[in-house]
Amino acid sequence: MLLACLAGTVATGVMANNGASVATVTTPARADDEGQRRVTQSLPTEPEEIAIGEVHGVLANLTLAVVVLHLFAVGLASFVHRENLVWSMITGKKRAD
Repeated sequence: MLLACLAGTVATGVMANNGASVATVTTPARADDEGQRRVTQSLPTEPEEIAIGEVHGVLANLTLAVVVLHLFAVGLASFVHRENLVWSMITGKKRAD
């Protein structure tokens, strides 16, 4: 599930940020000693781009939730089995039963 969420997040991120059809909005930023700076921001213009951006956001949040769940599960399994699974993943060695 973690790999599927990551793949979906990357795919929708690439589709959402292809730069094919965007409107550029220039807004005033905080003024400094040399005058006023401007910040340029690209916004999606097509409904499909907005929908893909929404799907990307949902997948990104789902990915974060799955990562947190995975870390919790690793901690729980380490506690239940009385073994440091993180250290086993780093070294590649697991204690013998």
